[in-house]
Amino acid sequence: FPEVKLDMENNAIKKAKKVLEEISQDKREQRLTELRQKYIMDQKAIEDFGFDKGLQQGIERGIEQGIQQNNLEIAKKLKSKNIEISVIMEVTGLTKEEIEKL
Repeated sequence: FPEVKLDMENNAIKKAKKVLEEISQDKREQRLTELRQKYIMDQKAIEDFGFDKGLQQGIERGIEQGIQQNNLEIAKKLKSKNIEISVIMEVTGLTKEEIEKL
C-alpha cells in the first residue's frame, strides 16, 4: 500500500484533530460509538447465524395464519347466509369438516 503522509501543519487537519479529541472525551459520543459498534456486530451475527431466515419464516407463518383466520371468518359469514358448503369450500379453500365445525 502506498504510504500516506499528512501535513500536520494544515489548519483543516488541526481543526479535525481537535474536534476528534473533543468527541473522544465526550461520554455521550463514546456511548453512541459503542452502540453503533454493537449494532454492526448484531447485524453480522444475524447474517452469520441465519436469524434473518428465521425471521422471514416467522413472518410467512404469521401471514399464513392470518389468511387462514380470514378464511374461517368468511366461511362463517357464508354459512350463516346458507351458502352451500361446496361453494364455501371453493371460495375459502377450507375442508368440509372445517366448515361444518363453524
